[in-house]
Amino acid sequence: MGFYATGGFGPPSIDDFLPEPFLFKGTWFELNRLDLIRFAVVALVVIFFCITVRHAHKRATDGVLLPTKPQSAVEMVLGFIKQLVYDNLGQNAGKRYYKMAATLFFSIFFLNITGTIPGLNLAASAGIGIPLAFALWVFFAYWREGIHSHGGGFKGLLAFVKSELFPPGLPPYVYAIYSVIELAQLLVIRPASLAIRLFTNMMSGHILLGLCYAATQFFVFFAIPAMKPLGAVTLAFAAFMLLFEVLVAVLQAYIFTLLACAYISMSFDHSHTRAHETIHCPEDTT
Repeated sequence: MGFYATGGFGPPSIDDFLPEPFLFKGTWFELNRLDLIRFAVVALVVIFFCITVRHAHKRATDGVLLPTKPQSAVEMVLGFIKQLVYDNLGQNAGKRYYKMAATLFFSIFFLNITGTIPGLNLAASAGIGIPLAFALWVFFAYWREGIHSHGGGFKGLLAFVKSELFPPGLPPYVYAIYSVIELAQLLVIRPASLAIRLFTNMMSGHILLGLCYAATQFFVFFAIPAMKPLGAVTLAFAAFMLLFEVLVAVLQAYIFTLLACAYISMSFDHSHTRAHETIHCPEDTT
């Protein structure tokens, strides 16, 4: 990043942030550096959890009750996610969606954290494809739960759409505006907000890091001697942004999982189900 072919300095371009495909170019199966990072992350996560579970099972079989540090860390995070899911969906629905929420959190976190790893420096979620896939998964669960909680089948679908577009208690003249806005939320706004939020946050962090590294490169190798000390300033800021990106990676995984639970909870038929449970349904979190 930052050098022209002639050896001179050049600022980061869009090609540095959206890698060109280098395998199967021009086909549906073309691969770029971002895709390889995604494959590597999935493989490493699967291997990590398989090894952790295997060790936990072996230690339990041998009568060793004290968990290892990786096992303790995983169990702590899983307990946090379980509490998050149960707080938003209640115990009955929480049991159904706990695994989905845990998968979302861990997948998004590990895909995000690649942006802070030297040599990769690119979050695997910094492309719209992965955030959109996760958002569509939540979108499908939202509609499925809404239809199921309203009786299932085609009648459940009609009852769910009616309850969302024409809730009781509103004046009739408001329905013309409210139903259009709510339909846009059901079909576009909620899934799009999930995907765009994750994508833009991770892409913006990657751009800021890239600019910091490029500025450091410029000041150290190409600037006049009086400006070279500024390279230390930009390098220090890059280190700060690197630590901040770790926080953002965790925060975005948490926010996405929280909003997924909140959106799914909105699909329940609250007049017939879970009347005895407390539901927290924040409409949005930034």
